[in-house]
Amino acid sequence: MKRWLFVLVLALALFVPVRGEAQTVRLYMVPSEAYDPGEGTIYYGPLYFSWRFGSGTLPRIGQVDYGFTDGFLVLAELDAAQEAWLIAQDGVIAFPLEAALDGNIAQEDTAALRVAFETFNVPDWLTASNSYRELLQTTYGIFRFAQRYTVIATENGAPPHTYLFDQVDLDTQYRNFPADVQEWFSLTVADYGLDPGIIRNNATIRQMLKAAGDYLAIPLEIGGYTF
Repeated sequence: MKRWLFVLVLALALFVPVRGEAQTVRLYMVPSEAYDPGEGTIYYGPLYFSWRFGSGTLPRIGQVDYGFTDGFLVLAELDAAQEAWLIAQDGVIAFPLEAALDGNIAQEDTAALRVAFETFNVPDWLTASNSYRELLQTTYGIFRFAQRYTVIATENGAPPHTYLFDQVDLDTQYRNFPADVQEWFSLTVADYGLDPGIIRNNATIRQMLKAAGDYLAIPLEIGGYTF
């Protein structure tokens, strides 16, 4: 999988005009890392990138988290050496440059992205008819839902940093959610004004998150850029 990502990035990078222009800015999905200073608050940030308590050194422009879960979307402008190093690391997805986001995802790339996204607990729903922009905007909708779930869970008695996949996985059906997770999930659906019909006893998180992501899909605004 990493080899595919590496080749994809290099192929697209051939079209980069001049460093410093908007077209050279790229989105990456990377694992999260946690820092616990032992004071009751745990801090999360994007692995490999520089942040307040992070171990990485790569520069970033902005980021979006998946609600204290496994990954971050990070916007960055890296030079060739930095990008080559990043793509060689575990768990990194590099998206095309903004100018190429509207093209359909190639069939062979769809299969690789499905596997990669599942490692971040993002549902597999891609087809070859989808574009990268659709992928990013729906993923952002899923991220928004997970972020709000964390807030609502904490407001309703959950420990700090509770996230959706603490007690369930993508294939868990709603009827098998623990009672508190059912409550927090349904409250999140209601808080966003989503169709309550997305919640069905035999529906999996995979199905419900995709439905929520469709409702909440909007252009991703990050670091002064819109995708």
